[in-house]
Amino acid sequence: MVQTLIQDFDEKVAKYADLDLDTFDHHFAYRDQLLDQGFQPVKPLRFLRACATEAVKEQIQYYHGLLMPSPKNLVANSQSNALNEDEKDTASDIIDEYTAILTKSRKVSLEPTEANETAFLEEVMTTWQQTREQKRQILEAVDEHWEEQRNG
Repeated sequence: MVQTLIQDFDEKVAKYADLDLDTFDHHFAYRDQLLDQGFQPVKPLRFLRACATEAVKEQIQYYHGLLMPSPKNLVANSQSNALNEDEKDTASDIIDEYTAILTKSRKVSLEPTEANETAFLEEVMTTWQQTREQKRQILEAVDEHWEEQRNG
């Protein structure tokens, strides 16, 4: 049943869009969300857009927390201090890229045609992959900070 749900969904999406669904799932875990839901959504492209949009929102929140941590959040403050100015600029650039993606998602929701949904999904995949190295650099700096904290 699980495999059938995923396979049926993937076949339905393939009728609308030429997406690498394995890569999309790797980045946005749509298959897990599909299984959690337990049934096929009526609008598969809208479902994929919602999965991607949620992942983008989480990324924005994370990087925003690095740049502007809550004064009462010791963890966030410590992580923020781990970044140099170049890394903070990079985090800001990521936020800008992803905020533009969220705006496009909202625009697509006003006219959710197959063409608009597909164009959005292709763009979010491209942007996600293009920012991968930048995210890795920031995460390595944060990880190094925590290793130093842990090892004293």
